[in-house]
Amino acid sequence: MRAKTGGTSQGLMLVVVAAALVAPMAVFTLIVKQPQYDPLWMHSKTHFWVVSATSLASAIACAVVVLGARSLRETRLLFLALAFISIGGIFSVHGLATPGIIHDDFYASVSVSAWVAVIAGATFSALSAVPFPAPAERLIRRVGLVILSWTLIAIAAFIILSFTINDWLDNVPTDNVNIQYGLTIVSTAMFAFAAWRYAQAYAFARLPSQAAMVVALVLLMEVPAVLLWGTVWHLSWWLYHGMFGAAFIVLFAGWALEFKRARSLSAITDALAMRDALSQLNRGRDARILELVEAIEHKDQYTVGHVHRVGEHAFEIGKRLGLTQAELRDVVLAAQMHDVGKIGVPD
Repeated sequence: MRAKTGGTSQGLMLVVVAAALVAPMAVFTLIVKQPQYDPLWMHSKTHFWVVSATSLASAIACAVVVLGARSLRETRLLFLALAFISIGGIFSVHGLATPGIIHDDFYASVSVSAWVAVIAGATFSALSAVPFPAPAERLIRRVGLVILSWTLIAIAAFIILSFTINDWLDNVPTDNVNIQYGLTIVSTAMFAFAAWRYAQAYAFARLPSQAAMVVALVLLMEVPAVLLWGTVWHLSWWLYHGMFGAAFIVLFAGWALEFKRARSLSAITDALAMRDALSQLNRGRDARILELVEAIEHKDQYTVGHVHRVGEHAFEIGKRLGLTQAELRDVVLAAQMHDVGKIGVPD
């Protein structure tokens, strides 16, 4: 029965991902091929509110990751938070610089900010899914707060400069078709890679927040192509704004289901950190045992994540050996407890 349920869940997930991939692009293709279905709709205030809502949603997503994270020294969560805040902060310029809101004239910051938000979001999303070598992982953990701080400073500087020096982005060649093609290919590939990696996490643990992340990344993966080929202020151009917003609607829906199930923000970030089969196997254990596991984990910040990674390896080995669910629970607990003596070692 468990295998049947898992197969049904995976099949449904494939259908949802396929729909997220095919439906928007099918609509976009129809609009582009049939110009009569691509009317001009130039409405500055609507553009401002749509972009502002998307930017706010992205900032909220960043806050959820930060608040739910056991530690931002977890590289996946660090880069995921940076992906969300980059999209939220940089894309906000695209809305605020809309002619008729703060400025009456059009400046390059409107178009440039859209491309920068896409490429920054894609880069950090891909980094959140990269399995770094151990030395690189340790380095990123040591300088994680520095990376976060400087990224926030860079985003703030981008916003401030966009409204204090109106023409500071005039020479950025994002209106060059070849540059746009390059940005589209690179950002699409990075979003696709991230979606594939989070899909692997979903196959590992089958949690709703992971499924939502996959669908959201698939929608974001399609944004660059629509941004490239859509006609400004026409329906085809508005479509990429809708896909941006839809990505966060799906994301929050999945996170809401996760929170409802577990009553904890940390359940969401555990799922996004791709170590959630352990959470499933640990479910139902005595709370004092789980507290001991976490105490071992946080005893030594230099090796943060080690306890859970050993648990993951033990789980994978046990699964390949064909162990039962009960045996897997025992193996994982033994792996997580292997450094229990560390608690008694003086700092």
